[in-house]
Amino acid sequence: MSAVTAYVAAAALLGSAVIGGVFFAFSSFVMKALARVPASAGIGAMQSINVVVLNASFLGTAVLSRYLRRWTMLNTVRAIAAIAAALMHALGLLANSIG
Repeated sequence: MSAVTAYVAAAALLGSAVIGGVFFAFSSFVMKALARVPASAGIGAMQSINVVVLNASFLGTAVLSRYLRRWTMLNTVRAIAAIAAALMHALGLLANSIG
């Protein structure tokens, strides 16, 4: 693994961990807090959150992961691990969105 790939992997890992923490916090207490306010206020707050969350810092790990995907395709074991991680991430997103 080259130094650039190692730094990109570390940044992608850190970014994914931060996003995981955001999802955890959101489902742990933000949604519970929104459930306590009147529906109109909760809807307004949720719409505001949806506008603010779509920014480069939140979506940046997707770009890093894309680079890593190309690197992992050079080795079958890494490719299987990357695909498994992507599937777990997608399932986690679905479980958090539905549940």
